[in-house]
Amino acid sequence: MSLKSSLFLGYRFLFDRSEGRRGLKQVKGAFIGIALSLVPLVVVLVVANGMIEGITRRFVEVGTSHIQLKNYIGTDRNSVESLVQDVSAVEGVTFAFPFSTGLALAYGENGRTGVTVKGISQSVYEEDEGFRQYIEMKEGSFDLKEKDSLLLSVGVAQKLDVKPGDEVRLVIARSFPGRRPVLRPVNFTVKGIFTTGYYELDGLSAYISYEQGAALFRDPGSLSIGVKVEDPYSSLDDITLKLEEVLKPNWHVVTWYDLEKPVYKSFQTTRMLLVFIMFLIVCVAAVNISSTMVMLVLSRRQDIVILKSAGADPRDISRSFFFSGFILSAFGTCAGVAAGLVLAVNINEVVAFIEKFLSNFVTFFASILFPFQEQKSVHIKLFDPSFYLERIPVRISFQEVFLIMFVSVALGSLASYIPARRAGNIRPLEILQKH
Repeated sequence: MSLKSSLFLGYRFLFDRSEGRRGLKQVKGAFIGIALSLVPLVVVLVVANGMIEGITRRFVEVGTSHIQLKNYIGTDRNSVESLVQDVSAVEGVTFAFPFSTGLALAYGENGRTGVTVKGISQSVYEEDEGFRQYIEMKEGSFDLKEKDSLLLSVGVAQKLDVKPGDEVRLVIARSFPGRRPVLRPVNFTVKGIFTTGYYELDGLSAYISYEQGAALFRDPGSLSIGVKVEDPYSSLDDITLKLEEVLKPNWHVVTWYDLEKPVYKSFQTTRMLLVFIMFLIVCVAAVNISSTMVMLVLSRRQDIVILKSAGADPRDISRSFFFSGFILSAFGTCAGVAAGLVLAVNINEVVAFIEKFLSNFVTFFASILFPFQEQKSVHIKLFDPSFYLERIPVRISFQEVFLIMFVSVALGSLASYIPARRAGNIRPLEILQKH
């Protein structure tokens, strides 16, 4: 029997609807089982990739830059600006800019909070596309042209209860050798309120002009250089070596991965655990294919007798049933992956629908239980934007999707091997004696 004939026979074993054939329900159950097991796996993988990439990109583009050049001993502003010009000429560098960082207490008329202040120039927003992509102005505009300009994140603005045009006082501690820190209050005018879409960046961030930041923050390490490169997610070893060649003494190269390694590793570990749990469900579905193949072999015993009586080789019969398992797992895998991708692509709409449905259900149920009480509308959030991104990014890695499909089909085929082998070892005489 040729390979093509074995494949055709395996297909007929699965989908023959002739009267008296049993096992079709089991085949449908196995098909649905393998398909449903892959839906959560694909959704978890796509959503996890999107969340990790969305959060990482915001940290890299807005927070840390691709690479930071730091001097922990201390340097002056003129030296930093001279080094920026040298760094900008390095091959592979797309943008370089000086910035200053420090901590301060922010005071508004109705509140106060601690903030992380970053001094940057207006050109960063105008020339750095990556930075501009993840800075959304909720109110006002991105304006750091004036000395007293201040930009606040939505989290800080809510705590201070301020809006564009209001005055905010920043109290900054200046340290001097051998003396106590001196507190210096400086008044700023809020020019805009922004969001990055991620709570950790929006909770404590504030921007002032680079000139003002360099004047206020003079501690060692406060002045640094941010560097943007063409591909920050590939190996940065080559660009790091090139930067080290132009750096002056006491300057160090720090990549975004070095700065955010604990957070990034935590995300990856969580992702792997979720994928592993979902993969166990696929393994259970593969075992279900094995039991389905056993039932299929039992229901096709008379066909096996006829084939062997006609001279069919036991290996050809085993191969045919093996192909049955292969076809079943392949069809179920394709259906499950397709359904998972459709659900993952529309995950934001699906989550919004579920949240709305649950909110309306709880409100309706409460109105029945307490008909004489005034009911407030309930807003249930499955993903609180205070701790996650405001919108779930969708990141599909087709390499991972194809790997999932391959592993799923391989598991299903492997699960059908033992029943297929037993089908080839069935003796026609034993079957005829039972009938």
